[in-house]
Amino acid sequence: MIKKTFLVGIILLLWVRGSIFAQTETETPTASPTAASQIVTVKLLSDRDTLVLVIPDKQSVSLMGLSLSVVTAQDDIHTSVIVDDFPFLRLTSGLVEPQSCLVYRLFGSTNPLPIACDLPERIFRRDVARADVFWYDSVSEQPRVIAVYREEEFVTVCSSTAPECTISWDVISVTETPSVTLVPDRLTQVATATPTNSSNPSTIEASIYPCDGQIVSRTPATTVLNIVRESPSNTSQLQYPIQQDSLVQVLAMSEVRGDVWYHIQNSEGEILGWIPDNFLKSRGCS
Repeated sequence: MIKKTFLVGIILLLWVRGSIFAQTETETPTASPTAASQIVTVKLLSDRDTLVLVIPDKQSVSLMGLSLSVVTAQDDIHTSVIVDDFPFLRLTSGLVEPQSCLVYRLFGSTNPLPIACDLPERIFRRDVARADVFWYDSVSEQPRVIAVYREEEFVTVCSSTAPECTISWDVISVTETPSVTLVPDRLTQVATATPTNSSNPSTIEASIYPCDGQIVSRTPATTVLNIVRESPSNTSQLQYPIQQDSLVQVLAMSEVRGDVWYHIQNSEGEILGWIPDNFLKSRGCS
């Protein structure tokens, strides 16, 4: 009887412990990032005379950083930066409303626009000469393959055999704000995100700021660049445009979600704002 009671007690004890462990394991919280990106579908439609970017009808989309590249008949690479080709985007920080259409169109063409472009107030057109119809080879009478980039990052390629191409565009919803702390003989730049994601913010230290730099463009034909922002973020407010080849002083560096930004001022000592690292050369500030 004693043995039986003892065994029952042991079994009950093991059952209770197992239940506790199972409950503990089940209820263990898992971290989930609060900063989530969202993918939207932007369509690129083309024919001999027109190339149209169609924005989906669900929400506004920022096209900052979007560029289209093709190989020309001379084996050169031609790149069209959307914000440069449609200047109104500089006023909206790249933001376009739902059901908007950005249209490259051969000057004088009467080809109808896609059915999706049915709101006249949201059609933005750029008329171009035949020599500037970069998406179509008028010699071979063939569409060109178009590579889509976000800044320097490849997004997708649009085949020359399909009149419609789907672009999965990442809408960033996080707003990053930097905090800067001055300590003796050293500038410490701490980048934080609001709301935060699951990764820890990066801390970058440099002891030789300020240093000299020069503004450069990825597109040689573009002389005025709309790249200066209020804070180190692609969603931050744009500041005044800056001239290519301008000499600047770098005041600080910030790394936010893997992107490097530089805080700059002009030669007169006026603070300009933040620029992405790929628009700056001759830094000497590592």
